[in-house]
Amino acid sequence: MGRQKLDGIDYYRLRLTLDDGFQVQYFVNPDTWLIDRSRELRALHVDIEPKPQWIETLFSDYRTVAGVQFPWRQVERKLESGEVLSTGTVTAIEINPELAAARFSAP
Repeated sequence: MGRQKLDGIDYYRLRLTLDDGFQVQYFVNPDTWLIDRSRELRALHVDIEPKPQWIETLFSDYRTVAGVQFPWRQVERKLESGEVLSTGTVTAIEINPELAAARFSAP
């Protein structure tokens, strides 16, 4: 989708369209090549506020785990107002941990 300048950064803007037609926009930082933010037209929670709205997710605190960089913090906010809708902080990441087959058995 070209480039877009936000908060002084001239991001590469990508659009991903899934098989069901759902679209996500990603903003790639040209200095780090990491995704700093995404935007989606969706309801935050269909039972609470079902009307779709533009929601922006900000990714930060990237750390390397097993050679891959992951964002350890994310903040979702309404794009129009900037109101924070949710925040999340990762406390641990395990890559391909061994899991007992019994964990996948029906109760």
